[in-house]
Amino acid sequence: MANMVKMRPITKEWYDYLNEGRLMSLRCEHCGAVAFPPVPVCNKCGKHNMEWAEISGEARLMSYTWSPEGASPFWEESVMLGMFTLKEGVNIQTFLLGATKEDEPYLYDNCPIDVVAEIVRVSDEYNLCYPAFRLKN
Repeated sequence: MANMVKMRPITKEWYDYLNEGRLMSLRCEHCGAVAFPPVPVCNKCGKHNMEWAEISGEARLMSYTWSPEGASPFWEESVMLGMFTLKEGVNIQTFLLGATKEDEPYLYDNCPIDVVAEIVRVSDEYNLCYPAFRLKN
């Protein structure tokens, strides 16, 4: 866990935004593609002219899995993990908050499902936040 504090500048900036409660990505000034989590080179056109842009937080849960072992080092208890497609068109794997093993039949019958992003604190020791999603009501 100690190596988590040694981050590349772009990664640190992303985590700093999360700690401010802002879900950010890099957007290519050339073609408009979004890189999430942020990377310094556009995945679509290969250009280096990336700028910070706020993400809507709207997404769809595309698939999920239940992890009875948790998500160490963040949570030791069981957790639902998902693959989400952001409104901006990119995918992210992260936590599905508020869902339990008992929710699997509903998730199975209804995927893809609209979700909304939430920024959660995953480490007090390192003052670390991470994006997760929750089913829309």
